[in-house]
Amino acid sequence: MLIGVDPGKQGGLVCLNHDGGLRSYATMPTTELDLIQWFRGTGIKRTQMRSCYMEKVHSMPGQGVASMFTFGVGYGGLRMAAVACGMKLIDVRPQAWQKAMGVSPRKKSESKTEFKDRLRGMAQQLFPDSCLWTCNKKTQLAVCDAMLIAEYGRREEK
Repeated sequence: MLIGVDPGKQGGLVCLNHDGGLRSYATMPTTELDLIQWFRGTGIKRTQMRSCYMEKVHSMPGQGVASMFTFGVGYGGLRMAAVACGMKLIDVRPQAWQKAMGVSPRKKSESKTEFKDRLRGMAQQLFPDSCLWTCNKKTQLAVCDAMLIAEYGRREEK
């Protein structure tokens, strides 16, 4: 099994089997306890070293100090939860996983919503039978990047 993580309040978590089957997913938990319980609930034993592919993030110009501090606390919590559950952390830049998955960069004329819908469409093609697609669109958008990151990780490890 391996984990894909799209960090941030609007992000998500995905656990895939090595054969590509979707084991579990979640929108980003709101508390530290919820987060660690999700990692534990994937069925990964502490003694098993498994991979956690996490989108590498950094601050952007124009972001407020307080919001970046809050984001950093959450990002650190994600990393600690993964390590505490015996996961090997692998940071992956958005450009790297998107290129490997065949996602062309966001066009200047393309809104963020249009780009996210394009990522959602790709995740739907790769995981057409997922019960995620019966959830509301907000949940789908929160989880689809993590799905693609997890699939990227699965392909990297093959």
